Amino acid sequence: MEDESYERIFSTILGNFLQAQDFPAPVQQVTQAVTQATIAVFAAVCKELLPTPKKSHYTFNMRDISKVFQGLLSAHKPATDQPADLVRLWIHETSRVFRDRLIDTADREWFDRLIRKQLRTHFNTTLEEVHYTDDVMYGNLTSPAQAENKPYVLMADTDKLSRNLDEALEELRELQSGPRMDLVMFRTAVQHL
Repeated sequence: MEDESYERIFSTILGNFLQAQDFPAPVQQVTQAVTQATIAVFAAVCKELLPTPKKSHYTFNMRDISKVFQGLLSAHKPATDQPADLVRLWIHETSRVFRDRLIDTADREWFDRLIRKQLRTHFNTTLEEVHYTDDVMYGNLTSPAQAENKPYVLMADTDKLSRNLDEALEELRELQSGPRMDLVMFRTAVQHL
């Protein structure tokens, strides 16, 4: 499938979602840039990060693009009212889908340079301008465990996140039969929940 076809499919999906959920017009206007940047990242990763015996899992396909958009389609309107919010979410989702699979520092640094380049090319911005750091995490874990609708948002309140994880672990322990399972939720584990 050609890049133009990917672009048409995914920009339509994202654009329709943002419009149907009544996101602000400036957020909707970055749909094309998000789509083009995602396809550019995918193409670069496929070209440069080829599988080797040591890196046999470096195989990327259209499902990876879909995973990025799946995360974007989880955007919560009140928490995504500026283009920078959607761009920050895009960086997060792209990093979770592609960067997290990279096994060495050189590959991760290459990917970080690629993201910076895409930000300049497609959004005319920088990581600093969209307030993206390695500490940025998105998820629905800052909502109480018993909440029915848990919005997918920037999890900036680490104390609240920690309390909610402790509550969820305690519920798990209560349901558990057999020896007690003491889990430690370190930062990297939390990023991948």
